[in-house]
Formats: sequence, C-alpha cells, structure tokens
Amino acid sequence: MENALGIEYRGGISATTIKPHCPVFVRYADDFVVICHTKDDALEAKRRVAAFLAERGLYLSEEKTGIRHITEGFDFLGFNIRSYRVPDRAAGMKTLIKPSKDAIKAFRRKLRELFRAHVGVDQGQLIAAANPVIRGWCNYYRHSVAAKVFADIEHYVHVRQRRWSHRSHPRKLKH
Repeated sequence: MENALGIEYRGGISATTIKPHCPVFVRYADDFVVICHTKDDALEAKRRVAAFLAERGLYLSEEKTGIRHITEGFDFLGFNIRSYRVPDRAAGMKTLIKPSKDAIKAFRRKLRELFRAHVGVDQGQLIAAANPVIRGWCNYYRHSVAAKVFADIEHYVHVRQRRWSHRSHPRKLKH
C-alpha cells in the first residue's frame, strides 16, 4: 500500500524518515490513516488506496472513510488526534492526542455493568474484577493527554463505589 501511495523514504542513517511532501501512512491491523499536506493530495491518496484494495477484492468503507483537516480532528484506535491553535508555539499549532469520546463512554458503560453485575457479592470480588479493567484502560491511554479524563474516571469510579456500598448496606448512613 505504501508503494501505491507513492511514499518514498530517505536513505542514509535513518531509513524510516519520509521524504518531504509524501503522505504519512500509519497502520495497525486492518485500520490505517493517511496524513497528507493538502486536500488534493488526500483525495489522490484515497483514490490510490481504493484502486489498490479493488485489485484485491476489497473496498473502503464509506462511513469510516473521511477527509478532514487536522484542526477538526479524527479518531483512530480509541484516540482522538487534533491540532489546536496556540499563541506560544512558533508553528502556532499544538497537536494533542486524547482518549476519544466514544472510548470514554464505552469504558464508563463497562464499569457500570461491572458494578451492577457484582451487587450483593463480597467487596473483595468486586475489587478483584474491577482492578484489571481499570488498570488496563489506564495503561492503554497513559501516553496521551488524559489527566482530565483520568480525573473524571476516578470520580465516576468513586460514585459507583458509593452507590454499590449503599446498595450493599442500605441501613447504614451514606456518609
């Protein structure tokens, strides 16, 4: 697919450096992103990828395929990648990689179902079930800009714990 997109690498010390004005191709399993410099380059890349896949009996999904400016941002593998205008940088832009809104909603849903599934059981079982889920999600997103998201998730877990405790011990005072 890199050949179909016309990606060229510089020789020398770092053979992974892409030549200027070539698209950047990022892939993971069956998901990929092509980052281009202009909209015309992006349309040409989309056409080339569609032709490459058509030769192999595959096609691009229209609902998952889109062309966006980096200031609009896009979701990839549960992350949202977006550039923001900032006055304190020479380029005037800062690119942030955050957990996507869909990933956060799915994780909160998973936590809610986990707590509901452990109503009436020992708190040790709840902790043993919740810890690997929370730890795994946090380890996946720890390399992104996620401090605020982690604080929100921590608050959400605290609220769920309080509700679980009150449900388990309804005659005790909430405080």
